Amino acid sequence: MTLLKRGLGFVAILALAITSIAGTGLFFGPAIAASISGNLSIVAWVLVCLLSIYIASCFAELSSMYPRAGGVYEFSKHAYGKFPSFMIGWTAWVVTNVTTTLLIVAATDYLVPNTALYYKIMISFGFILLLNIIAYFGIEASSTIMIGFALMTITIILMIIFPSVFLIDISRLTPILSSPIPTIFLTVFFISETFFGWESVTFLAEETKNPRKIIPKALMYGTVGLSILVMLLAVTILGNISWTSLAASQTPLSFISSLMHNPFGAYITSIGVYIVLIGSAAGGIISAPRLLLALSRDKLFLAQFKEIHPKHQTPYKAIIFQTIVALFIIIVGFADYLTLLSLLVPMAFLMYISVIMSVTVLRFKAPDARREFRVIFPTAGPIIASTFMIFTLIIWTANSNNYTLLISSLSILTLGIPVYLLLEMYYNKKTITLMHDITAYLMLWTENFFIPKSTRNEILYLLGNMKNKVILEFGCSVGTFTKHLAEHVGSKGKVWAVEVSGTRASITHRRMRKLGHDHVFVLDKDEDMHKQVNKVDAIISIGALSYLQNPEEVLKKLSKKAKKGTKIVFIDYDKIFFFIPNVEWMTNKNIKEVFWKAGFRVVIIRKQTRYWEQIMIYGKKM
Repeated sequence: MTLLKRGLGFVAILALAITSIAGTGLFFGPAIAASISGNLSIVAWVLVCLLSIYIASCFAELSSMYPRAGGVYEFSKHAYGKFPSFMIGWTAWVVTNVTTTLLIVAATDYLVPNTALYYKIMISFGFILLLNIIAYFGIEASSTIMIGFALMTITIILMIIFPSVFLIDISRLTPILSSPIPTIFLTVFFISETFFGWESVTFLAEETKNPRKIIPKALMYGTVGLSILVMLLAVTILGNISWTSLAASQTPLSFISSLMHNPFGAYITSIGVYIVLIGSAAGGIISAPRLLLALSRDKLFLAQFKEIHPKHQTPYKAIIFQTIVALFIIIVGFADYLTLLSLLVPMAFLMYISVIMSVTVLRFKAPDARREFRVIFPTAGPIIASTFMIFTLIIWTANSNNYTLLISSLSILTLGIPVYLLLEMYYNKKTITLMHDITAYLMLWTENFFIPKSTRNEILYLLGNMKNKVILEFGCSVGTFTKHLAEHVGSKGKVWAVEVSGTRASITHRRMRKLGHDHVFVLDKDEDMHKQVNKVDAIISIGALSYLQNPEEVLKKLSKKAKKGTKIVFIDYDKIFFFIPNVEWMTNKNIKEVFWKAGFRVVIIRKQTRYWEQIMIYGKKM
């Protein structure tokens, strides 16, 4: 198995931490904060910085315990179990993609605020493709780019702070209580995104040389360093521009830069801010495919995404998939900045609450686990931080419009539930059986849709003359094809129909009795097939192959029931509704190999139909 390449040192991870954590709030936040709470926004900035440092320390402890590519998913897996960890991993993936969109929307609006929408989209497309190409070809190139973006981030902030910090007018910072105290929480909501992105750092654990020490160190240095710069920036801006003037500015950094330098300096600042925001987006683009990799390894995402490129040693299929998703989100996501921000923050808060609470859970569940970094107040701290975030959400949702945005945000996360069920249908035998029971009557009503007449005729043609012969149908479903097999072998022949779903098996049994096919014997357990069925002349299976948890083992058992020269016909499907792939192993090469090991020589024909690609596998027992 090809592994991810461990090529990242402390400098590269610190650069990723700086670029990933530095969000749009760094550049838009001062104006938004001033518009809500005036000079009191300084208190909000202090609270956000303290909260961020504590969250970073929680990530530091967890990443020192579980330095794997899944990051937040890996932590949650050990703390909460399978389904909760999937939902937290799904949330992290959604948050990363929405954050990327927000950063690109903000960056493009900052650089070319009055340009046509299609032009902004084309600029964004170019950067998305470029950054994903860099991520595809290797982590060394990616780390070099991230170091450059990190230096640009620090440079732009320092350009604003100096010489502005020496021109601060203390009178502009008073009165500090320029707005009601509860507005602090509303301000915290809108500026908290300034520090989102710790999870991106943890996704690269398997490509870091000494992740247990380097990642915690980079998280803490990056967050504390940015917190200092953010506080200096907030105080500097408010000390040079009255909060009323600042509140009216759409691009506060360019505004103060034009005052401190000149219009050309403001233009340079705008370009710099654009590059920094694109760099922050790059942090998510480079790291997020590792989350899909981790989920895929645990069969909580399509297994195709766990593949590592043999040359570049990157999760290239996850990167390709991410590119497509990012381009799509860019098209639909060029909306109002505050709307996107309002959708993002609730999702991110829920994710961060889940992560920091796992510190408390794991202190009880795994007290002796190796921890290179230990957070202070592991029980009270996460509870206080979580309560603060929940209270902030409550204050924000006091506005009815915001409540609607909260519901919309949570609705996006619930899309993970059908994704989880779909994956369980791929990989969990109990779930497969349960879903087959639940959908039994739906299959009965739609049977001609899934097995059209043309497919039935093709199978019967491949079987040839089966008069008075014995046929084994593996996975008979609700008997759609069983009745045709019964007619094909005649009353002196025999059909063994096997179906693991008890509901579907009972439906098939009733249908065969009603049709008078007493030579059809329905079994609802694999074990019964092995005990009761002797040698057969043909084996048929429609739509059951992809559900096999151990196809090689099952095919070998079926092979024992086959005579030399026994005909086999297996039908399955791929690219369902053009985009849902089948299980990982259903490639022509793997199919032939699995059947060959079981004693069958087969031919594979793939045919595109209206709704999916049909895979027909036919041949004989060798």
